[in-house]
Amino acid sequence: MVVPTRDRAHLVEAALGSVLRQPDVALEVVVVDAGSVDETPEVLRRLARADDRVRVVQLDSPAGPSVARNRGLDAAAGDLVGFLDDDDEWMPYAAAAAARYLASRPGLGGVSGWHEVVVEGASPLHYRGPLVYGGAELLWCNFPASPFAVFWRDALGDELRFDEDLVTCEDWDLYLRCARRRPMETVPAVLYRYHQRPLPRVSRDVSRRVAGRARFLAKHGADMTPRCRSYHEARLEIMATEGLSARARLGLSLTRRVPPAVAAAIAAESASARVGRLRGDPARSARTLLRLVRRLG
Repeated sequence: MVVPTRDRAHLVEAALGSVLRQPDVALEVVVVDAGSVDETPEVLRRLARADDRVRVVQLDSPAGPSVARNRGLDAAAGDLVGFLDDDDEWMPYAAAAAARYLASRPGLGGVSGWHEVVVEGASPLHYRGPLVYGGAELLWCNFPASPFAVFWRDALGDELRFDEDLVTCEDWDLYLRCARRRPMETVPAVLYRYHQRPLPRVSRDVSRRVAGRARFLAKHGADMTPRCRSYHEARLEIMATEGLSARARLGLSLTRRVPPAVAAAIAAESASARVGRLRGDPARSARTLLRLVRRLG
């Protein structure tokens, strides 16, 4: 298990505890401190003294999560490797469920899982995304949609590395590259607890999200169909546009500029997302998009 952390002394102990309490599995936890200036180093030293399954890698200077995860991968020794963000948690049965699923399907290179979305003051929501998706389909969307993943190291080789040039979409990029070598699936169980807290988080920075997706498109665009590239270009425009009226005008413009099938897919995906919000089903739009992608070919 690899856990990157930085300045999360008040959260990282709960995250690590969710892994250390996993029953029926032998594990190690490699936690990489990417330049903390709060009490995180002291918390990690205490946890390592209390449990010899915890190994701490201390980076000399601040680093991004992809760098930290790669240093953790370098230090990890297990045949299976999984990931956890320092402000989230694994469900109590996650490790055993992932290991059983992989054992039952020897051809897989890795698995993800459904996750629980926790927002303070609201009831938790379960993200039940698609279960099976190939590399060509992952070019369209990050269907696992979660930091939770467990991989066989020897099945994936050098592909089991995070792209340190990606400011966002780094997990999506990893899943895509791994799925090209060995299939990846999602376990039909809620295995991860994803917290949406009022804390600095790269995934909520619109400019960085746009930059990350643009970099993802530049990296993988040559492997995409024209429709897939058109979909990403339109999504980038939508992400970078602020305000409901501006987005409405952009929507009208896109219907004239993108292939009709792509415009229809974006409209159906957006409508499905609205219905999903009303029904407490945040993965509804992802399931809809996958069905449309399979029709588009």
